[in-house]
Amino acid sequence: MEDNKNSVSLHPGIRLIKRTKLLVIMVALAGVVLYLAGPRLVERLMSRRSPLLTGAPRYWGMLMGGFVCAVLLYRLLYLLYGLLNRAERGRVLTRGCLHALDGITRCCFMAGLVTGLMGFTCLLSFLAISVAAFFMALILRVFRHVFAAAVDKLEKEDHNP
Repeated sequence: MEDNKNSVSLHPGIRLIKRTKLLVIMVALAGVVLYLAGPRLVERLMSRRSPLLTGAPRYWGMLMGGFVCAVLLYRLLYLLYGLLNRAERGRVLTRGCLHALDGITRCCFMAGLVTGLMGFTCLLSFLAISVAAFFMALILRVFRHVFAAAVDKLEKEDHNP
């Protein structure tokens, strides 16, 4: 069989990164749909029991909490896309990746706080999202420490040939 010089052969890891980048873009587009449907979604949730707030304060609390979570989502997706771009270029164990992981972790932690507050005041089921966000932040923090140890080791090797 003859090699086709016009065909592009990508390393399987690069293909996976490209697919993940596409998935990040799809999540961003789904986020736009959820953002636009936010008021209607909150109206549907208003029929469920509330632990603390009722009426307009509850409606606005859920709506504003959702919008804050949307901002956190887009910040997270931006940082994740940058992390994937670095990985695609083979620049994984760098300080830039550590800063991106720090930012992603902060987004998860802040989403946990926002959804936790919404859970205690507006709708108890938001507490499940809060726990998941805090757990994700914890996992990311562990990965960040592992990456930091590897980056430190590489930097020491670069300075001590």
